[in-house]
Amino acid sequence: MSPLRYILASLWQYRRTHLAVALGVAVATAVITGALLVGDSVRGSLRDLTLARLSNIDTVLLAEQPFREGLATELAQRNSATGKGGFQGFAPLLFVPGSLSATKDGQTKQATQLSILGITDAFWKLGDGGPIKQLTGDDIAISQSIAAELGAAVGDEVLLRVSLPSNIPADSTLGEKEDSTTSRRLRIVEILNEGISRFGLQPSQLQPRNVFVSLETMQRLLELPGRANLIAIGGVEPTEPSTVVHQDNLKKALRPELADFGLRVTETKIGAPTASHFLQLSAERLVLAPQLVETVRKLWPAEDIQPVVTYLANTISLGKNQIPYSTVTGVDSTEELGPLRDADGKPIVLADDEIALNDWAAQRLSGQLGDKITITYYEPETTHGRLVEKSTPPLALKFIAPLKNVDGELTAAADPHFTPELPGVTDERSISDWDLPFKLVETIETEDETYWDEYRTTPKAFVSYSLAEKLWSTRWGTVSALRIPMENDKPTVVEFTSRLTEAINPSDLGMKLLPVKQQGLAAARGTTSFEGLFLGFSFFLMASAVMLIALLFRLGAENRAREVGILATTGWGARKIRHIWLSEAAIVALVGAAIGVLGGIVYAAVMVHGLTTWWVAATVTPFLKLHVSPQSLAIGFAIGIVVSLMTIVWSLRKLLRIPPRQLLTGDTSDPNDLPSLFAKPRQPWIPLMLVAIAVGIAAGAMAGGLRDEAQAGAFFGSGALVLAGLLTWLRSRLRQSSFAVPTSLSLAGLATRNARRNPSRTNLAIGLTAVASFLIVALSAFRLAPTESGTGGFDLMATADLPIYFDLDTAAGRKEIGFTEADELLFKKTKIYSFRVHRGEDASCLNLYQTTQPRVIGLPRSFYGDNQFAITTQGNADWLFLDKSLGNDDQGHQIIPILLDQNTATYSLHLSGIRARLQLRNAANQPVIAEVVGLLAGSILQGNVLMSEANFLRLYPDEAGRTQFLIRASSPESVEELAALLETRLVDFGFDAISTRDRLAEFLAVQNTYLSTFQSLGALGLLLGTVGLAIAQLRSALERRGELAIMRCAGFRRKRLSEMLLGENITLLIAGLGCGCLAALVATLPHWVLRQASVPWETLAILLGAVAVSGIAAGWMAVRAAVRVPLLPALRGD
Repeated sequence: MSPLRYILASLWQYRRTHLAVALGVAVATAVITGALLVGDSVRGSLRDLTLARLSNIDTVLLAEQPFREGLATELAQRNSATGKGGFQGFAPLLFVPGSLSATKDGQTKQATQLSILGITDAFWKLGDGGPIKQLTGDDIAISQSIAAELGAAVGDEVLLRVSLPSNIPADSTLGEKEDSTTSRRLRIVEILNEGISRFGLQPSQLQPRNVFVSLETMQRLLELPGRANLIAIGGVEPTEPSTVVHQDNLKKALRPELADFGLRVTETKIGAPTASHFLQLSAERLVLAPQLVETVRKLWPAEDIQPVVTYLANTISLGKNQIPYSTVTGVDSTEELGPLRDADGKPIVLADDEIALNDWAAQRLSGQLGDKITITYYEPETTHGRLVEKSTPPLALKFIAPLKNVDGELTAAADPHFTPELPGVTDERSISDWDLPFKLVETIETEDETYWDEYRTTPKAFVSYSLAEKLWSTRWGTVSALRIPMENDKPTVVEFTSRLTEAINPSDLGMKLLPVKQQGLAAARGTTSFEGLFLGFSFFLMASAVMLIALLFRLGAENRAREVGILATTGWGARKIRHIWLSEAAIVALVGAAIGVLGGIVYAAVMVHGLTTWWVAATVTPFLKLHVSPQSLAIGFAIGIVVSLMTIVWSLRKLLRIPPRQLLTGDTSDPNDLPSLFAKPRQPWIPLMLVAIAVGIAAGAMAGGLRDEAQAGAFFGSGALVLAGLLTWLRSRLRQSSFAVPTSLSLAGLATRNARRNPSRTNLAIGLTAVASFLIVALSAFRLAPTESGTGGFDLMATADLPIYFDLDTAAGRKEIGFTEADELLFKKTKIYSFRVHRGEDASCLNLYQTTQPRVIGLPRSFYGDNQFAITTQGNADWLFLDKSLGNDDQGHQIIPILLDQNTATYSLHLSGIRARLQLRNAANQPVIAEVVGLLAGSILQGNVLMSEANFLRLYPDEAGRTQFLIRASSPESVEELAALLETRLVDFGFDAISTRDRLAEFLAVQNTYLSTFQSLGALGLLLGTVGLAIAQLRSALERRGELAIMRCAGFRRKRLSEMLLGENITLLIAGLGCGCLAALVATLPHWVLRQASVPWETLAILLGAVAVSGIAAGWMAVRAAVRVPLLPALRGD
């Protein structure tokens, strides 16, 4: 017979055995393939969400300063003119945060953390899913999630609240802090939930929270006529991002005007007898950005540039004489520009302890040269809206500058252009009419108003530029204006503007092109490898399947032992037999793997369904859909075959070692695996040592004050050592002959004796069951519940859509924003910390997208020592490590120390831990290196990068006000009332407070859900393992069929033999479950007592009970098959 005919004949003859093996292969393949498909489904679903969120939008132009709406048209035209295209559709938007509230049946509901989009029809043309009709006037369209939260429907009225933009930073002295919000009542005309209505800049699987109004309505509401702050740019290919070449062309096509940055260039000629003719660059925000000043200095020689600093002084005083509310200019005079010149036209140079007054001010103060002049002023940056008045040291009066010459002509010192234009001040008729964010408390005399009428904002005093820089520098900049002399009318305004426009890098001034589609698709790779996660979850399911393959194949092979013996004695070599059997097994594995691939699709579908229902907490929202990729099917198919064949080869190897003579008798036992009559337990001290170490670790964990996961890990390790000790002890006992261990001759005694017949097989069966049950039970110790270290000792965590500039922790600050004296009773012994936040991606476990630029929070120093967060730092340093200097990176830039939550660092950002480095981006979109100096354990601050407020302000100078809050109530009973009061009083700011325990529970639910998933799939694997136990029992019974036949002849009834065999199965099952659960009890009980963890005992009991019942049932079926062996052939040994 040829080998091929032999293989085909064997496949048919032993088809039932092969089918069982194929099913085992199918299970293993299905688990592997299914896990890979789960990973595909997560990535594919995240990609689908990204494409739905962006539709045809490929890139956005985002700016901190509102720019001209017409920039979108100009950008489109220039991009088209390049001839290389790559983009189509340019839609200007106003994109701001805000909130909505709706009143229905006397009850008001609020929706916060919303994105408000002012759009035109050009936006809807970038994708599907827009409203049926054009939005105009008071029309508003909202996302379905917002409508559900508000209980609103089409036709209902809602109140929209947004922050009023200001050119002047709100944290500056002249920044508006009180009237910082505006609102408008609008009517819902449509509720959207598909396509481009899901638009957002940050990748997230959460439901969109978008509000749409017409761009014109938003411009009126924000008082920004003809302005936008975002341009949505459509790509040519909806499902693919633009190329690098297209992005480069787009950057070249972006040529904003100076007005788009809030800059203006003016030409001025003033002064006699020598006129000063110059160009002046100034900004609507009153100061020029440092990057812009540096750009100008690169374009023109330093000697041709005159920087100017102008500041509002509260008083200029000499003795008891004082002048209220005057502008003071810091400038170094030059021969071309003045403003201070002597009679010969030479510039007057002031030292840092000197001052110059114009003749009007000197006369008003009765000042003489050499007199000591003092200036009082508010600090240029405010903290929580508090104005702090300071004064200069006495300055010696060095020069008195005339405002007019002898001919009555204005001099260079009489120049009102030193002061940038400030609406509400420079355009008012009188000083008393100034619209400032603080009250004018100084007395304004008639002479002051007369000066204003004639000279407007002309400075009354001059100091050196260096002194002004020391006194009035801010994080936004120092220079109020730059002046460049025009020699022979050169450069002209047009030439200057053109050169400066070409030289400006838009990102330096907060205008950035973001390839959002490319970034979104990259982020869709996900932060967690779900295929790896589910391979781990399904480990015992896969291990049980592999065990089944080994047992089933070995069982079939042992039934064909005589066949192998005959082939060997008739001249077939072991190598030829091995090749034939492996070829036969490969065919079986191929069939099983093919079935397994189909089963893998089903398995993946069940897992995806689970992640959208039973385990939805792991993905936060049910967005997953099944994605099947040929690549994963092929990989799963190949791995399934390889794993199966390796298992089969291992099983066959042991069989072919048995001598042919022994095989001819049907005996497949391994003499080396038989128990010895004279064997003694090997190293009996090893189990005791393992248990002693376990006790030591547990005691050390209790005495050492370990917390949370570290404590759980210590107890888990203790339980694992106890399990190892138990299994080691069992192994040594099984190695002893049944005659060496006294046992009764009852059925239970016989069952126990027979369990020792094959120690390796018994130990494997017990060990697999024990390890599986141990992990299923012991991992419950890692189920986390909210703790004080996780909440930091705070009761509420709050966010505000719009910045709050006053200190909520003080009565004065609360009074500024509407709290009453009656409210103060609730704030006694209440502590509120306010934090600055730079918006970024959510890097917590609630976001499945890969995070690259996480949200950043600045921590004030007062917070460092007033929290209970569990922190790990290098060398047990404290929070002050955030203020330490870590030196510079390779580029010479300062390295920023940061704190991260442990889970954020490990799973979201994939950092190694302390001293790992993360690249952030500052406000100018420049890379910044941050180094991890500490890790928080399971905290409510998960998902954020934490740094000192000082470093935060250096990186993000334009982040004004606070939008994140941690609140410690005076008592547990007042928490709900306090939250309600804060949300009511701060409704205009979109204030939303949540219990810190609830917030922490949202994070912990992810880990707890993963544990539940592992336990569920582990239990399924253990269930399958019990089938393996039954097969092992059947195999054992078939090996002993002669012995069972003799017992039948000796009078044992079939029922009694069945009970004995079933007893053996139950013995193994109980031994495995008992060892695992006993060790798990060691791991969980101390942990449960110390942490009061919520271990799901009922669920565990149900799982293990189901495993025990299924194991007994499977064992009974195996027993029935064994005892039906015919009596006579068994006695003959056939």
